[in-house]
Amino acid sequence: MGGKETVLASVPYDRLALVYDAIPPGQAYQSVLQQALEVFSCHANIKSIVDLACGTGSATISLSAMGYQVTGLDLSPGMIDAARRKAQAAGEAPLFKVDDMRTFRLEESVDAVVCFGDAANHLLEEKDLRSWLFSVKTALRPGGLLVFDVNTLCGLKEWDGETYVLHNEDFAYICECVLLEDVMTVNATFFLPQPEPPHFYRHHETFWERAWPLAFWNQSLQEAGFEALHCWGWQTQDPGSERDRHVTITARRR
Repeated sequence: MGGKETVLASVPYDRLALVYDAIPPGQAYQSVLQQALEVFSCHANIKSIVDLACGTGSATISLSAMGYQVTGLDLSPGMIDAARRKAQAAGEAPLFKVDDMRTFRLEESVDAVVCFGDAANHLLEEKDLRSWLFSVKTALRPGGLLVFDVNTLCGLKEWDGETYVLHNEDFAYICECVLLEDVMTVNATFFLPQPEPPHFYRHHETFWERAWPLAFWNQSLQEAGFEALHCWGWQTQDPGSERDRHVTITARRR
Protein backbone atom coordinates (compact mmCIF):
# COMPACT_ATOMS: atom_id res chain seq x y z
CA MET A 1 0.00 0.00 0.00
CA GLY A 2 1.18 3.52 -0.70
CA GLY A 3 0.19 6.93 0.51
CA LYS A 4 0.12 8.85 3.74
CA GLU A 5 0.04 6.83 6.95
CA THR A 6 -1.97 7.70 10.05
CA VAL A 7 -1.40 5.72 13.26
CA LEU A 8 -4.36 5.41 15.65
CA ALA A 9 -4.35 4.33 19.28
CA SER A 10 -7.49 2.92 20.89
CA VAL A 11 -8.98 0.82 23.65
CA PRO A 12 -7.56 -2.73 23.30
CA TYR A 13 -9.42 -4.70 20.62
CA ASP A 14 -11.56 -1.74 19.56
CA ARG A 15 -9.79 -1.32 16.22
CA LEU A 16 -9.18 -5.04 15.88
CA ALA A 17 -12.95 -5.42 15.75
CA LEU A 18 -12.82 -3.94 12.25
CA VAL A 19 -10.98 -6.98 10.85
CA TYR A 20 -11.52 -9.60 13.56
CA ASP A 21 -13.91 -11.83 11.63
CA ALA A 22 -11.48 -12.09 8.71
CA ILE A 23 -8.45 -13.24 10.71
CA PRO A 24 -7.88 -16.69 12.30
CA PRO A 25 -8.63 -15.67 15.94
CA GLY A 26 -12.09 -14.53 14.89
CA GLN A 27 -12.87 -17.92 13.36
CA ALA A 28 -11.43 -20.19 16.08
CA TYR A 29 -14.63 -20.38 18.13
CA GLN A 30 -16.38 -22.91 15.88
CA SER A 31 -14.66 -26.07 17.12
CA VAL A 32 -15.02 -25.12 20.79
CA LEU A 33 -18.65 -24.18 20.27
CA GLN A 34 -19.29 -27.68 18.96
CA GLN A 35 -17.61 -29.15 22.04
CA ALA A 36 -19.75 -26.93 24.26
CA LEU A 37 -22.91 -28.14 22.52
CA GLU A 38 -21.84 -31.73 23.18
CA VAL A 39 -21.61 -30.89 26.88
CA PHE A 40 -24.99 -29.14 26.85
CA SER A 41 -26.61 -32.16 25.23
CA CYS A 42 -25.58 -34.30 28.21
CA HIS A 43 -27.12 -31.95 30.77
CA ALA A 44 -30.80 -31.07 30.95
CA ASN A 45 -32.26 -27.59 31.22
CA ILE A 46 -29.51 -25.53 29.60
CA LYS A 47 -31.51 -22.53 28.48
CA SER A 48 -29.65 -19.36 29.53
CA ILE A 49 -26.00 -18.73 28.62
CA VAL A 50 -23.45 -15.95 29.07
CA ASP A 51 -20.74 -15.69 26.42
CA LEU A 52 -17.72 -13.99 28.00
CA ALA A 53 -15.19 -12.08 25.88
CA CYS A 54 -17.69 -12.55 23.08
CA GLY A 55 -15.75 -10.45 20.55
CA THR A 56 -17.84 -9.68 17.50
CA GLY A 57 -20.55 -12.03 18.74
CA SER A 58 -20.20 -14.96 16.33
CA ALA A 59 -20.73 -17.66 18.97
CA THR A 60 -23.36 -15.57 20.78
CA ILE A 61 -25.39 -15.20 17.60
CA SER A 62 -25.05 -18.90 16.76
CA LEU A 63 -26.31 -19.90 20.21
CA SER A 64 -29.18 -17.42 19.93
CA ALA A 65 -30.17 -18.94 16.58
CA MET A 66 -30.31 -22.35 18.28
CA GLY A 67 -32.90 -21.05 20.73
CA TYR A 68 -30.76 -20.30 23.76
CA GLN A 69 -31.24 -17.13 25.77
CA VAL A 70 -27.78 -15.58 25.40
CA THR A 71 -25.95 -12.54 26.72
CA GLY A 72 -22.60 -11.56 25.21
CA LEU A 73 -20.11 -9.57 27.28
CA ASP A 74 -16.86 -7.99 26.11
CA LEU A 75 -14.50 -5.37 27.48
CA SER A 76 -14.19 -3.64 24.09
CA PRO A 77 -16.98 -1.25 23.03
CA GLY A 78 -15.80 -1.68 19.43
CA MET A 79 -16.34 -5.44 19.61
CA ILE A 80 -19.78 -5.00 21.15
CA ASP A 81 -20.79 -2.48 18.46
CA ALA A 82 -19.71 -4.96 15.76
CA ALA A 83 -21.60 -7.78 17.52
CA ARG A 84 -24.81 -5.78 17.65
CA ARG A 85 -24.60 -4.97 13.95
CA LYS A 86 -24.00 -8.64 13.09
CA ALA A 87 -26.89 -9.79 15.27
CA GLN A 88 -29.27 -7.30 13.64
CA ALA A 89 -28.17 -8.41 10.17
CA ALA A 90 -28.71 -12.04 11.17
CA GLY A 91 -32.18 -11.36 12.56
CA GLU A 92 -31.16 -12.42 16.08
CA ALA A 93 -31.58 -10.46 19.30
CA PRO A 94 -29.13 -11.61 21.98
CA LEU A 95 -28.25 -9.07 24.63
CA PHE A 96 -24.79 -7.50 24.36
CA LYS A 97 -23.04 -5.52 27.11
CA VAL A 98 -19.65 -3.92 27.63
CA ASP A 99 -18.25 -5.54 30.77
CA ASP A 100 -15.09 -7.03 32.28
CA MET A 101 -15.20 -10.82 32.50
CA ARG A 102 -13.16 -10.68 35.72
CA THR A 103 -15.72 -8.62 37.63
CA PHE A 104 -19.06 -8.91 35.84
CA ARG A 105 -22.29 -9.46 37.75
CA LEU A 106 -25.71 -10.56 36.52
CA GLU A 107 -29.16 -9.73 37.83
CA GLU A 108 -30.19 -13.39 37.48
CA SER A 109 -28.15 -16.59 37.48
CA VAL A 110 -27.71 -18.56 34.25
CA ASP A 111 -27.40 -22.22 33.28
CA ALA A 112 -24.05 -21.99 31.51
CA VAL A 113 -21.08 -19.68 30.94
CA VAL A 114 -18.85 -20.04 27.89
CA CYS A 115 -15.57 -18.28 27.13
CA PHE A 116 -14.12 -19.04 23.70
CA GLY A 117 -11.15 -17.92 21.60
CA ASP A 118 -8.51 -18.58 24.33
CA ALA A 119 -9.74 -15.46 26.16
CA ALA A 120 -8.84 -17.09 29.50
CA ASN A 121 -5.17 -16.98 28.47
CA HIS A 122 -5.41 -13.19 28.80
CA LEU A 123 -5.75 -13.63 32.56
CA LEU A 124 -2.11 -12.86 33.31
CA GLU A 125 -2.12 -12.79 37.11
CA GLU A 126 -3.45 -15.30 39.63
CA LYS A 127 -5.67 -12.63 41.15
CA ASP A 128 -7.28 -12.07 37.73
CA LEU A 129 -7.85 -15.78 37.21
CA ARG A 130 -9.39 -16.21 40.65
CA SER A 131 -11.55 -13.09 40.24
CA TRP A 132 -12.78 -14.47 36.91
CA LEU A 133 -13.70 -17.84 38.40
CA PHE A 134 -15.48 -16.14 41.31
CA SER A 135 -17.51 -14.02 38.90
CA VAL A 136 -18.39 -17.07 36.82
CA LYS A 137 -19.44 -19.03 39.90
CA THR A 138 -21.58 -16.11 41.09
CA ALA A 139 -23.27 -15.97 37.67
CA LEU A 140 -24.09 -19.69 37.53
CA ARG A 141 -26.94 -21.49 39.21
CA PRO A 142 -25.87 -24.49 41.33
CA GLY A 143 -25.03 -27.26 38.87
CA GLY A 144 -24.45 -24.73 36.07
CA LEU A 145 -21.76 -25.38 33.48
CA LEU A 146 -18.57 -23.56 32.49
CA VAL A 147 -16.92 -24.25 29.12
CA PHE A 148 -13.74 -22.46 28.05
CA ASP A 149 -10.68 -23.11 25.89
CA VAL A 150 -7.02 -22.20 26.42
CA ASN A 151 -3.70 -22.39 24.65
CA THR A 152 -1.17 -24.59 26.43
CA LEU A 153 2.51 -23.78 26.74
CA CYS A 154 3.08 -26.26 23.92
CA GLY A 155 0.74 -24.20 21.75
CA LEU A 156 2.40 -20.90 22.62
CA LYS A 157 5.81 -22.37 21.81
CA GLU A 158 4.54 -23.07 18.28
CA TRP A 159 3.91 -19.33 17.87
CA ASP A 160 7.22 -18.18 19.32
CA GLY A 161 9.21 -16.11 16.83
CA GLU A 162 6.55 -16.43 14.13
CA THR A 163 5.19 -13.63 11.99
CA TYR A 164 1.79 -14.12 10.37
CA VAL A 165 0.67 -12.02 7.43
CA LEU A 166 -2.81 -11.86 5.93
CA HIS A 167 -3.95 -9.45 3.24
CA ASN A 168 -6.67 -8.95 0.69
CA GLU A 169 -8.19 -6.03 -1.19
CA ASP A 170 -9.70 -4.56 1.98
CA PHE A 171 -6.91 -4.75 4.55
CA ALA A 172 -3.49 -6.11 5.52
CA TYR A 173 -2.76 -7.78 8.87
CA ILE A 174 0.63 -8.57 10.41
CA CYS A 175 0.98 -10.48 13.68
CA GLU A 176 4.34 -10.98 15.45
CA CYS A 177 4.68 -13.36 18.41
CA VAL A 178 7.39 -13.56 21.07
CA LEU A 179 7.36 -16.00 24.02
CA LEU A 180 9.17 -15.24 27.28
CA GLU A 181 8.88 -18.13 29.73
CA ASP A 182 5.10 -18.76 29.80
CA VAL A 183 3.84 -15.40 28.49
CA MET A 184 3.36 -14.67 24.81
CA THR A 185 3.49 -11.08 23.54
CA VAL A 186 1.46 -10.58 20.37
CA ASN A 187 2.04 -7.42 18.35
CA ALA A 188 -0.74 -6.97 15.80
CA THR A 189 -0.51 -4.31 13.09
CA PHE A 190 -3.14 -3.85 10.43
CA PHE A 191 -3.80 -1.38 7.65
CA LEU A 192 -7.19 -0.09 6.52
CA PRO A 193 -7.83 2.31 3.64
CA GLN A 194 -9.23 5.76 4.25
CA PRO A 195 -12.21 6.99 2.20
CA GLU A 196 -9.80 8.80 -0.11
CA PRO A 197 -7.17 6.34 -1.33
CA PRO A 198 -4.26 5.92 -1.49
CA HIS A 199 -4.18 7.13 2.12
CA PHE A 200 -4.54 4.49 4.82
CA TYR A 201 -4.66 4.08 8.57
CA ARG A 202 -2.17 1.91 10.43
CA HIS A 203 -3.56 0.43 13.63
CA HIS A 204 -1.42 -1.30 16.24
CA GLU A 205 -2.45 -3.38 19.24
CA THR A 206 -0.40 -5.43 21.68
CA PHE A 207 -1.82 -8.14 23.88
CA TRP A 208 -0.50 -10.96 26.00
CA GLU A 209 -1.38 -14.59 26.76
CA ARG A 210 -0.19 -16.69 29.69
CA ALA A 211 -0.17 -20.49 29.56
CA TRP A 212 -1.35 -21.69 32.95
CA PRO A 213 -0.55 -25.40 33.62
CA LEU A 214 -3.57 -27.68 33.37
CA ALA A 215 -2.93 -28.91 36.91
CA PHE A 216 -3.21 -25.31 38.10
CA TRP A 217 -6.49 -24.88 36.23
CA ASN A 218 -7.87 -27.99 37.94
CA GLN A 219 -6.72 -26.79 41.35
CA SER A 220 -8.13 -23.30 40.79
CA LEU A 221 -11.47 -24.67 39.62
CA GLN A 222 -11.74 -26.88 42.68
CA GLU A 223 -10.82 -24.06 45.05
CA ALA A 224 -13.40 -21.80 43.39
CA GLY A 225 -16.21 -24.30 43.96
CA PHE A 226 -16.28 -26.17 40.64
CA GLU A 227 -16.16 -29.83 39.75
CA ALA A 228 -13.95 -30.48 36.72
CA LEU A 229 -15.79 -32.54 34.10
CA HIS A 230 -13.73 -32.78 30.91
CA CYS A 231 -10.50 -31.63 29.32
CA TRP A 232 -10.47 -32.22 25.57
CA GLY A 233 -7.83 -31.72 22.92
CA TRP A 234 -8.23 -29.38 19.96
CA GLN A 235 -11.10 -30.41 17.63
CA THR A 236 -11.52 -33.79 19.33
CA GLN A 237 -13.29 -35.59 22.12
CA ASP A 238 -10.02 -37.22 23.20
CA PRO A 239 -8.57 -36.31 26.61
CA GLY A 240 -6.42 -33.19 26.44
CA SER A 241 -2.95 -32.85 27.95
CA GLU A 242 0.00 -30.46 28.08
CA ARG A 243 1.16 -32.06 24.81
CA ASP A 244 -1.86 -30.58 23.03
CA ARG A 245 -1.49 -27.09 21.60
CA HIS A 246 -5.01 -26.16 22.70
CA VAL A 247 -7.55 -27.68 25.09
CA THR A 248 -11.18 -27.18 26.06
CA ILE A 249 -12.05 -27.40 29.77
CA THR A 250 -15.52 -27.99 31.16
CA ALA A 251 -16.62 -27.75 34.78
CA ARG A 252 -19.79 -27.68 36.87
CA ARG A 253 -20.57 -25.40 39.78
CA ARG A 254 -20.90 -27.49 42.91
